Amino acid sequence: MNITHERFSQLVVPLAPRSEQKRIADKLDTVLTRVEAVNTRLARVAPILKRFRQSVLAAATSGRLTEDWREVNPSICSWIDCQIGDLLREKPRNGYSPKAVDHETPIRSLTLSATTTGRFRPECFKFVPDNIPPDSHLWISKGDVLIQRANSLEYVGVSAVVDVELGGYIYPDLMMKCRANERTSPAFLHLLLSSADIRKFFREHATGTAGNMPKINQQTVIAAPCRLPTRKEQGEIVRRVETLFTFADRLEDRLLTAQTATERLTPALLAKAFRGELVPQDPNDEPASELLRRLQQEAPSTSAKRGRKSAA
Repeated sequence: MNITHERFSQLVVPLAPRSEQKRIADKLDTVLTRVEAVNTRLARVAPILKRFRQSVLAAATSGRLTEDWREVNPSICSWIDCQIGDLLREKPRNGYSPKAVDHETPIRSLTLSATTTGRFRPECFKFVPDNIPPDSHLWISKGDVLIQRANSLEYVGVSAVVDVELGGYIYPDLMMKCRANERTSPAFLHLLLSSADIRKFFREHATGTAGNMPKINQQTVIAAPCRLPTRKEQGEIVRRVETLFTFADRLEDRLLTAQTATERLTPALLAKAFRGELVPQDPNDEPASELLRRLQQEAPSTSAKRGRKSAA
């Protein structure tokens, strides 16, 4: 994309008196500096919210989050050491990634984006033409926990709970599906899988060569160490985490609203400035027409100087 000198020189722009131009520039400098300061402060909030969620998860899976709860429930306060495999009905199973088609079919295959955020997003899928048997393990249902077995080191091992009733969905080869047994709930299993210790365990045991995305296998998931409270305390932990995360979500929504508003401020201020609405106009200013007249008088001599310089 480009614009020619001739086309550029024909652009029509509003011209303010010279004194008003200075007032506009000074005002813009002041206001846009404040806008930039607001943007800088808002940019600090997202990392704080991320650390907040990580702290909540760490407290939830270590027992710190429900210390006060155990004080009033002393008879059910035992935590035991175990592995993720002890909490599953069966071993995790890899999915299947058939070739996608560009038309609608009865079968939807999830993409990695469906779980990358740590929350299930059923809108992230592609249509596939294959016939999947009704009794296949590939079908997903509410309560299933999906784990990304291959992705960048930052995202490998990310999990999400299928929290909606749906039909016609399968999961891809880059994910594993787990189902919680009677010792835990899908929600608490997801908290364990999302904790910093288990995510670190996954990264440390991921395999992959240069140029390939890191991968974890079934044995890595099964062997991940964790601590498990009673089912009753698990329920209290899940309730508290959901409350705190909902609070963080509301703050994040407000943050996005504020960031969107500030992003619109700069173009809005510039538009207002060049409509002559940003600063007061002064009838004592030299008219812009006089400034333009002088510029036009200077133009031929400037062109002549350029011509002599080029000839030299």
